[in-house]
Amino acid sequence: MAASGGPTLQQLYSELNKCNQNGDFSRALKTTNKILKNFPNESTAFHCKIVCLIQESQFDLALKEIKANSDLSSGLDFEKSYCLYRLNKIEEALKVIENVKDPGPKLKELLGQVLYRLERYDECLVVYRSLIKNTSDDYDEERETNLSAVIAALQLWDKQDVNDPGLREDTFELCYNKACQLIGQCKYKEALEKLDTAEELCKEMLEDTEDMTEEEMEEELGVIRVQRGYILQLTGKNEEALKLYNQVVKSR
Repeated sequence: MAASGGPTLQQLYSELNKCNQNGDFSRALKTTNKILKNFPNESTAFHCKIVCLIQESQFDLALKEIKANSDLSSGLDFEKSYCLYRLNKIEEALKVIENVKDPGPKLKELLGQVLYRLERYDECLVVYRSLIKNTSDDYDEERETNLSAVIAALQLWDKQDVNDPGLREDTFELCYNKACQLIGQCKYKEALEKLDTAEELCKEMLEDTEDMTEEEMEEELGVIRVQRGYILQLTGKNEEALKLYNQVVKSR
């Protein structure tokens, strides 16, 4: 029950909603604490508090709150596993996800990231193929990018051929991942061509980014150039590879 003369629960939630809309998570966090102080059983406010802590990158504290308030933490499997993931406790994050009987798309997305970090690429491939098949929203491009990264990893590190799913190559990430797959197939000339395209697409994207300095652009392009150096190294052009590696190092 609210203290006599204090704001009502409705007023506090209205204040919380305004903070969230403005992206003011620090103030929103204070508001959730006000709600929970006066209405300690408000699970919605508690959920909002955990989200605010995550937005403020306070993952340790979010986990402690979840563990200390089991009666209010029902249904916060995504938040708990995400905090563990961000704290690099990948195996623990996987255990939380695997204990969920019917995970929704958001938790499956996280599962894909967890499996990728654990280098369990075969399982990761199944997850992303399922997500792409059964989900359609503003994150379609990100899912395709993640799928292409998994396919590239399978080819590069596990030497496993994967049937071409017909992914687009119109972003630098997709093009870069395709180049990595081609490296795994020892198709170095084609891989270099894909890296050239990836670099051009990356430059176009960075040029459209406000306040991007030339030094920052060079740093972003470094990962593509390192991969080009790797191909030169694989093809016996060690001096050219070393020169390219040194250029990347100097730009950082």
